[in-house]
Order: sequence, then C-alpha cells, then structure tokens
Amino acid sequence: MNQNHTRKKALISLAIWGMGSGLLQAQETAAPVVDSGNSAWIFTATALVLFMTMPGLALFYGGLVRGKNFLSVLGQCAGIAFVASLLWVGGLYSLAFKGDGNWIGDLSAAFLHGIGTDAVAAGTSIPELLFVMFQMTFAIITPALYIGAVVERMKFSAVLLFSALWLALRMGRRADRAWPYHLIYLAEACRLLPWLQAFGAEHVHAHFGTNSTEVVMLAQALGGPTYSFTVHGPEEFDKPEFIYLGEKIRRAAFVAAISSYGRSQLFRWVEHRHWDKVKVVHCGLEQAFHDVPAVVMPVVPRLVCVGRLCEQKGQLLLLEAARLLAAQALEFELVLAGDGEMRAEIET
Repeated sequence: MNQNHTRKKALISLAIWGMGSGLLQAQETAAPVVDSGNSAWIFTATALVLFMTMPGLALFYGGLVRGKNFLSVLGQCAGIAFVASLLWVGGLYSLAFKGDGNWIGDLSAAFLHGIGTDAVAAGTSIPELLFVMFQMTFAIITPALYIGAVVERMKFSAVLLFSALWLALRMGRRADRAWPYHLIYLAEACRLLPWLQAFGAEHVHAHFGTNSTEVVMLAQALGGPTYSFTVHGPEEFDKPEFIYLGEKIRRAAFVAAISSYGRSQLFRWVEHRHWDKVKVVHCGLEQAFHDVPAVVMPVVPRLVCVGRLCEQKGQLLLLEAARLLAAQALEFELVLAGDGEMRAEIET
C-alpha cells in the first residue's frame, strides 16, 4: 500500500514537472510580442526627455545669458542634439547594447543595421526602434548639459572646434596613420579656414581622397564651405576603411570617380541614398593643350612619362614594356620626368 502510494506521488510529480518544463520551453521559444500600452508610454517618455533638451534646456540656458547670446545658446544646443543623434545611430547604440563584451559592445548594429520595424528590444515588450530613440534622448541631453558650464564663455566656433577635434581623433582610430597626423590635419584646416573665408570660397575640391580630403572635411566641420573630392585609386581602394572613405563621401557635396569601375567601388562604402553624389569624370587634357603648332616627330621615337615615381603611377610596368620593346630590337627613347620614393628601385 505504501509502495503504491509512493509510486503514485512520484508519477504525479513527474507529470507536473513535465508540464512546467513544457510551459517554460514554450515561453522561451515564443516570439516576443509588442505591448501597446508599454510602447505608448515609452513613446511619451521619449518625447518628454527630448523636450527637456529642445527647447527646455536651450531656453533655460538661454535665459541665463544676455540677449545677444540667446540665439548662440539655442544654436549650440541644437548642434549638439544633431551631432549626438548621428553618433548614437551611427554606432554608439550598438556599442552600448550589442555584443557580449563586459565593458563595451560591438558595431554589429551600426547605423541600425539589422534592426527592422518588427524587431522587439531584448528583455522588453516595445519595438527596438522605439527603444533606440528613447535611449538616444539621454545621449542627446548628457553632452548638452555642459553648455551651462561654458555659456557666454565659449564661442560657437569653439564648440565647432571641439566637434572637429573629436572628428579628427575619431579619424585616427584604426587609421593607417597615428593620431598626431590627424591633429596636424586639424591644424591645417584651422589655417585653411581663414583663407577660404577671406577669398569668399563657397566650395573646395580636393584632388585626392586621402589626407587632402580630410583637411577640407575638417575645415567644413569648423564652419567652412562644402567640399568635394576626386578618387583616382588604387590607394583609396586599398584601404577604404582606414581612411574612412565612406565618412568622407557622406559629408561631401559630390565625389568624382575617374571611371565607371571607380564609381562602382565607391558605391560599396556608402548607403544607396548617397550613390547619386558619385559622378564619373574622366581625366583628360584641355583643348588649349592641343592648340599648339605641330611638332616634327623625331627620328627615334621618344616616350615621356611625367609624374611622381611611385607604385600608383606604374613606372615599373612602363619599364617592363620598354624591356619587351628592346628585346625586339626596336629603337626608342624613354624619359621619366619626376621624383619619388621609388626612384632608387627604378634606377636599378
């Protein structure tokens, strides 16, 4: 009797445990559901926190200054809100809430990559895009608070300088050149900006997509004119991530690629909405270069190459072609006009 009673209790316990584990498994595997009430409240809270900065904090700090500085304070708060929003969406959200790191996450969700309209934030019952906006409002108001410490003590240009300094330091992260180089580029941008303003320049074009483009980009961040640049390759294509090619394209008014192939390579590093910025502009010579009297061709053909002696110009390929011509006993003269880091290799 006791054995049968014990056996029944054991069977009942197993049945209850099995039902409980099944319920737990069903809860774990069930897709998260958005709660409309929670979503409505978080949306309201997002708007309230945003209003704390714009216009709340801007009007509060604006009331502490003289009338002539009121618009400056509003502009600083608005500028910080704009920059903080871009940074948060660009990567800070991913670093804060994605990945398995103990101190910092990863960039798997940079620019909201992989976050769809039906995604639910982990551990919540609200849409993840709403969660992104809610957390972003705190990312906006936090740096905006320091405006109160520098109100009427820092010009708007100084605030822009601080933003440009941050941009220069960010450009140095994972770049092929160390941070001191990028600080030098910032110093060049500070020197360039007064020249552009005195000249009345409305736009600047950089001939290369490397350090020269970074200088004009920093000058624009300081309040300078818009910029554009030309991408020749192959250097820009060899290390696009290390020279932040995508960042330069996004901030530029337009980009000139010297071929359709170059344009297709630039498309890889920016979102589709920026593709219309990239134009194909073939390299060539002005008509005035051809409007000269005809020159009598020499008896011995002469090939002239003018350019920096470097791997990008391909002088070694030209020498290899010259060797093949010489092997066929063809008489010609090759002139290399220029200097550069590959001079010793070319001369040998």
